[in-house]
Amino acid sequence: MLLRKIKKHLREEQKQTSCPSRERQLAAKDRYSPTRKGEKTQKL
Repeated sequence: MLLRKIKKHLREEQKQTSCPSRERQLAAKDRYSPTRKGEKTQKL
């Protein structure tokens, strides 16, 4: 019962903060993906 409640709570939180978390994930990908970094340095 408790696990179900926690999972429901987490899902609701994810729904509420879906947009900002996605933006954060994209930013993290930009920072840590080597290909993107290489492209940026080549352009600069």
